[in-house]
Amino acid sequence: MTRTHTPRRDAEAAVEAGPEACNAMVAQMVNRLVKAKGLTLHRLASEVGIAPNSLRYWLKHAYRLQAAQTERLANALEMDAADRHALCLLTGNARQGPAPSAPDALEADEPRAQNAVIVALLKRLLKAEGVTWKELAGRLGISAKSLRNWMARAYRLETHEVERLAEALHMSGDNRKHLYVLTGKVPPAPLASELRRRPDMALYQELINGLGHLSMAHTECVDVVIFNQAYRDIFRHVRPHVSAHPFRNAMRYTLFHPDSYQILGAGDRDAWFEDWFMPTLAYFAGTLQQLPDHPRLRALERDILERPDLRRSYRQAPAWIADHGDIAFNQSARRFWDPRVGQVMDAYVITEAHQGYGLSLQRATFVLRDRTADEKAEPFEQLGLFHVDDREPLIR
Repeated sequence: MTRTHTPRRDAEAAVEAGPEACNAMVAQMVNRLVKAKGLTLHRLASEVGIAPNSLRYWLKHAYRLQAAQTERLANALEMDAADRHALCLLTGNARQGPAPSAPDALEADEPRAQNAVIVALLKRLLKAEGVTWKELAGRLGISAKSLRNWMARAYRLETHEVERLAEALHMSGDNRKHLYVLTGKVPPAPLASELRRRPDMALYQELINGLGHLSMAHTECVDVVIFNQAYRDIFRHVRPHVSAHPFRNAMRYTLFHPDSYQILGAGDRDAWFEDWFMPTLAYFAGTLQQLPDHPRLRALERDILERPDLRRSYRQAPAWIADHGDIAFNQSARRFWDPRVGQVMDAYVITEAHQGYGLSLQRATFVLRDRTADEKAEPFEQLGLFHVDDREPLIR
């Protein structure tokens, strides 16, 4: 009689066989679920909230995954109770005792129980805010009946609905993350306001303060986290705007602020459109393709599509990318107005990525050069740290 294999038994056998067997079985499970859900490993990495290279590292060393990493992977793949328990066994994060039985698992996943927990969380936050359910519906822009329907299916709210609830109740980072987990969604990256409070941001701030060029760090949706004094001096006189100020979101500033062409483009609308507007739209289109479920990117897309002129340009973004190649910032000079000296400058934008430990930032530095300078800079020659003479031994 052929023995029936279950995920738990197979996992236990892999654990007995050693780390390599555990890694192989985790990879097998992930590939099976990725194929079943029509995903790719790149999309899975986005769902987990890490880079594709990090996901490959996770799978290569799966037996060493921490409990939080195991949970994020299981949530992203929407694993059932049996696969989730097997994954915990393989990564050494299984709870003590036997695996939950099918009836217990069903009871734990009971939608009504999940809804009750979510509603209890929202009630506590409503009380803290001094807001009624009717007022919450108004903040969300839906009817009270629609909000009741949301609560009836709270355990399977869409990502954009979860984010709207979080924003309407001004949730803290922990409560926002908790709501995402309760609704089976992968928590998004921290907000800019949360990132500013991280202890390591003081070091990052010190780094960009030491630069002679204007520089700022931003999230994947270009919410500005920190900036240096040079950046402040350049943009300090920009008219206030509810969402498109350069101190809040640099992408929205470029696309939506009515005066952005005065600095970006130095008052030349054609230069602004070609040097700043279209590259920004192309960058946005590429980022949205990588993070299709990002709520703030989706909100920005809705705002773009509501404006006919922006919508037409946005639809041209794929052709623009095809004509201009890589959309990453390059060494091309862009017209830029420097109010500190009162003249048009050439701006060169240099970007760097900083990822790890839940942090995903990019740093953009603007190197400004005088357009009227006649002399050309000598080519830069990178010298080695040591000049080695092949005729002399390296070790004396």
